[in-house]
Amino acid sequence: MEQLQPLLYAGEFHYYASYILDYYFFVGQPEAAEPVIRFFREHPNQDIDSFLPVQRSVWYWLRQDWGISLATETYQPVREHGGYIGRPEQEMALALHVSSLQSAYRHWLINETLHLDEAKKVAADHHFAVPDAIWERYAAAPW
Repeated sequence: MEQLQPLLYAGEFHYYASYILDYYFFVGQPEAAEPVIRFFREHPNQDIDSFLPVQRSVWYWLRQDWGISLATETYQPVREHGGYIGRPEQEMALALHVSSLQSAYRHWLINETLHLDEAKKVAADHHFAVPDAIWERYAAAPW
């Protein structure tokens, strides 16, 4: 498609993006999928219905480094767009929140101390209303 119909391909790239990403990850060439990530970094509001599967695929293929940077860079532009049904920015924010909790857990594994300050900051920065009781349960959990 890219070679035979370059204008069509360029204009509809967002539609093919998740297929391209999945293909290159499946065949073990994730670096070839980088243009997909770059496209959505540069155009997060191009087609949110195509962007969300890309965000999910990055997590499925265990590329959290790509997923975190993609969610971090695109959260605010998608949130500010405001014209979406279902608040898709929450999916990006959830990835960042879960990652912050994973970081707190990794820190606990190494140091046997639980620090939730960064996770609380990420939650607040991304408009999660996490009750104090939940943070207390995390702190009291038998990690």
